[in-house]
Amino acid sequence: MQPFMFQIKSVPMPQNKNFDTIGGAYVHVWVMDNSLENAQKRAFAHIRKYNWEPQEILNAFEIRPEQIPLLHKDEENLFLMAQLYGISADFLGWRKEESLHDVPEIIEP
Repeated sequence: MQPFMFQIKSVPMPQNKNFDTIGGAYVHVWVMDNSLENAQKRAFAHIRKYNWEPQEILNAFEIRPEQIPLLHKDEENLFLMAQLYGISADFLGWRKEESLHDVPEIIEP
């Protein structure tokens, strides 16, 4: 299996506990899979499991072994969690009242 990483802009669904306060999130999803297509399907399903709706794939990468040591600490942790569980994600959200999305914060999905 290969590691794949996605950055997916998502919005909370009405049943999401953050629906009234959070405008959206940049979701970083790491998936261990054999193909980019399957990894993407799993990433979308994982996001929806937390009552978020994927809107746009901002980036999709197949990570090569030589890139792993260059990862930022947070991304490295997500990679390690994906190795253990097959998938992992961080939701970096912004509040509804923010007009700019340049200061995301980690939120509980």
